[in-house]
Amino acid sequence: FIDTELRGAAMRLHTTKQAPKEGKVQAPEPSVPYEPTHEDYVQFLVDSQHVYQALEDIVNEHEELSMFRNTGLERVQPLEV
Repeated sequence: FIDTELRGAAMRLHTTKQAPKEGKVQAPEPSVPYEPTHEDYVQFLVDSQHVYQALEDIVNEHEELSMFRNTGLERVQPLEV
């Protein structure tokens, strides 16, 4: 099933640039390259802070995840500065 039906369906979604031999879709050419703005970067930091806070809350609420506490990889506090 995975090697036949799903592979065929997946290859129909790939572009010829992604899968030159089996890709079925022509890749659209981007008209203008994306240029991130200052506001885009600030929004990325805000979104990241929410994600990291949720992750840290989950780790702190569940004892089985205690190995992930105080690892030095915490991100919320640096983003709050």
